[in-house]
Amino acid sequence: MDIQLALDEPRPNDKIINIDHLTFFIDRFTQRYVGESLTLDFDPAQGFRLSSPEEILCQGITIY
Repeated sequence: MDIQLALDEPRPNDKIINIDHLTFFIDRFTQRYVGESLTLDFDPAQGFRLSSPEEILCQGITIY
């Protein structure tokens, strides 16, 4: 599965998540694969990392 972060507007079926003054949108298709709990971390040497309690979903993510 290819996961990307992008600056975007919500679509009608997106789940809207607000965390610490940041708003994220996730489509329902993707949500089925990533589960209910996600962590977004940043390391200057490696970029962003998206993980769930079960696994690291993506590492070295850039934001478009």
